[in-house]
Amino acid sequence: MISRLDQVRPADLGATAAKALVGAGICEEATIWIVDHGVTRLTDLSGERTASGMDEPVGQALLGGTTHSTETSLFLPLARRGQVLGVLEIRPPRPDLVLALEPLTISIASALLATVFVSDVVDRQQGSDSLSLPATIQKRNLPLGTYSDELVEVGGRLEPAYEVAGDAIDYAINPEGVHVAIFDAVGHGLWSTMLATLALSTYRLRRRQEQKLAEIAEAVDEVVAGNGRPGDFVTGIVALIRPDGEFESWNAGHQPPLLIRDGFAQYLATRPPGLPFGLRHDGEGFSSVPTQVGDVIFFFSDGVVAARDPNKAAWGEEKLASSAMRLLDDGASMTQVCLEVLNEVIAWTVDPLADDASIVGVRRLS
Repeated sequence: MISRLDQVRPADLGATAAKALVGAGICEEATIWIVDHGVTRLTDLSGERTASGMDEPVGQALLGGTTHSTETSLFLPLARRGQVLGVLEIRPPRPDLVLALEPLTISIASALLATVFVSDVVDRQQGSDSLSLPATIQKRNLPLGTYSDELVEVGGRLEPAYEVAGDAIDYAINPEGVHVAIFDAVGHGLWSTMLATLALSTYRLRRRQEQKLAEIAEAVDEVVAGNGRPGDFVTGIVALIRPDGEFESWNAGHQPPLLIRDGFAQYLATRPPGLPFGLRHDGEGFSSVPTQVGDVIFFFSDGVVAARDPNKAAWGEEKLASSAMRLLDDGASMTQVCLEVLNEVIAWTVDPLADDASIVGVRRLS
């Protein structure tokens, strides 16, 4: 079946996997559920069953990233390197086969991910047909929302999920270390997306050319200044966690990263702060601090801490730190922390977010 998944058309992936599971006598029925961009519901890839909410067993399996069993079904997350696309449900439950089925779930997840750039099957299930034009551009530019290996765990989230425009995040796991970046373009809508795309694409190009952070920052600054309108700028951070644990970053007018270590929180402010990209590189903004195993670093846009409640009170840096530490103490993954933090921000505002809100977290595992 694993070999067959690499050959069938994208639209036939779900049916092929389900048929093979039933044919092998593993179950009587099988369903592949795909989670939407907003992480609010899961839909049946075959289209035969109605959507399921996140408070139901299938949603609990996805959010927890672990196998979940009921009297009628067994739910296994469809994950690859930490990226959870959905859930495999088999009926009746077979807890005795969980370990045997794990390689299969990885294969299904890999097959689904491989279709993203050649088919709309998964995108439609994720609700991409409801994205705004700026969000459609931005979603395709973003990396996977989750990554993990034996050395590092990365998770990211952007809201509003179906309308995000000017915020962008990126990361890369390279021999020289873990690269992370966040950008927040001035304004809203399509032009804001174009500015963020310019910054993100320049960052990726210069990073792949193995340039130093100062060179990358200067290049992003030149591109935004040379292609933007008068007054346009992009705040952002480009950073690198080296194999020896040294955390180097260049802050261009952005909110300082949040470091959480051993239950304590510290904002890594750069003094003096650098100017935003597009306002001409001033040579300021670089910093370097050592990290240790277990450290978690969060990068976030001002839409997170500046979100206001009906009384105009900002959510603020103190709430961000306390929320993140509470979730980490509860054993949440990086993806869960980022998701829950932004859910709390959205609940705080009551009304729709007035600005894009994005957050990406990196945890050193070794």
